[in-house]
Amino acid sequence: MQVTESYLSNYLSTSVSTSSTLLTQAENELSSGLAVTQPSDNPAGTAQILGLNDSLSNVAQYQTDSTSASNYLSYTDSQLQSVQNLLTQARSIAVSAANTGTQNSASEAANATQVSSIISQIATLANSQLNGNYIFSGTQTSTEPYTPGDTTYTYKGNSGAMTATVGPSQEMQINTPGSAVFAPIFSALQTLQTDITSGSGTKISSDLTGIDTANDNLSQVRANIGSNVNQLSDINSRLGTVTGDLQNQLSSVQNADIAQVYTQLQTDQNVYQASLEATAESFKYSLADYITSS
Repeated sequence: MQVTESYLSNYLSTSVSTSSTLLTQAENELSSGLAVTQPSDNPAGTAQILGLNDSLSNVAQYQTDSTSASNYLSYTDSQLQSVQNLLTQARSIAVSAANTGTQNSASEAANATQVSSIISQIATLANSQLNGNYIFSGTQTSTEPYTPGDTTYTYKGNSGAMTATVGPSQEMQINTPGSAVFAPIFSALQTLQTDITSGSGTKISSDLTGIDTANDNLSQVRANIGSNVNQLSDINSRLGTVTGDLQNQLSSVQNADIAQVYTQLQTDQNVYQASLEATAESFKYSLADYITSS
């Protein structure tokens, strides 16, 4: 096949352009540290990068939500622990007050006042807030579960469940509606207060059963919360592992192998330089031919 000057010129021009493009790409990889800086660099790799970044974003959201859920549950448990401490104090008062032989009207009044104070403190804890939201009102977080001054201690919230998404198709209830927790407590303590005031040792002894039942119920609620906190800790640990795996996958697709890129850069520089020299030689001979023929 006869190689014309036009063909040779086009070929050399294409060679210079191609080697220049490869050289620029290698320089970009070396300066950015990335093997893929635009979709045209690697369409398949770009699709992988987009998918991996989406997965990382989802996992990060799960981590944020699970951490928030754990904090919410831990705060709830701390408030319930304070309630349990007060309930234990009330039981000690009941045990003392049941021994009517050691009581008089003054001590009975003092015991009744202490129990009244405990009820008020528990009511305050029942209205605990986190970030401006009532934690024991079910889903009605802007409503006080118990109205201050209302000695009937009527629950104003609902039994709605608040959940957190902590994984793909994995939700966890994080709230504790107050009615099931506080109703038996208020009932037991109000009965105790009344019986202490009346000085009935027999009734006070019976009140211990109600207090113990309320305390057992509270212990079960706290145990469930503790179990969820532990579960969230495990979930967060697994999410951390998943994040590391995804980041490694992303790095293998997105990040450049600097040593390899540096070697490739040197090769591309040599090829580019050779292309320029070949082109220059071609034009030199073409010019000489033109002058001779003229």
